[in-house]
Amino acid sequence: MASRLLHPNLVVLTLIFLFFLAIVVTMNTELLILVWVDSTMSWAIMDNPAADVYELFNHLYNYGVGFINLVAFSCLFLILFRRKQLSFTRNREVRMSLQVLCMVLGNLACFVFWEFGSMIEYDALNLILTETIDLLFFDITILPYLILNRSIHSQLKTILMAKSSHSNLKMDMRIIRVHPA
Repeated sequence: MASRLLHPNLVVLTLIFLFFLAIVVTMNTELLILVWVDSTMSWAIMDNPAADVYELFNHLYNYGVGFINLVAFSCLFLILFRRKQLSFTRNREVRMSLQVLCMVLGNLACFVFWEFGSMIEYDALNLILTETIDLLFFDITILPYLILNRSIHSQLKTILMAKSSHSNLKMDMRIIRVHPA
């Protein structure tokens, strides 16, 4: 029983989760680093020694977004191209490559803004721009797929052009009777 509960992979995953949870909890308390500012509806970094740790994690995350995606997808394309599994001759391959390229360039643009654009004076316009970029970062991953994938277009068209919400739903209704034995 104990050997199943203390499987090495489960222990490692649990420790990673607890470490992540500890970082989130400590960084989001007013005693250490972040405090919510109602007037600007955003988080502000408090001026204390732990703020340096937060800034370090923030820079590491930014560089991770900026360079890990770029290096990983460049290596992936290079490997696929060298193995002749990617030829850029079929439309499907070109669309998928454009989707990945748009995602990587979008992530790189977010990295550039987070690292160099945030040095601008902290005013209302910069706050709005920062919050918008933060929201767009999460959409950058899925937007190229939604824009360039034709099957998604047809599915969205079917959903949006339906005259009623029940016209395209087909339900398989089966009555199952269970007889007690």
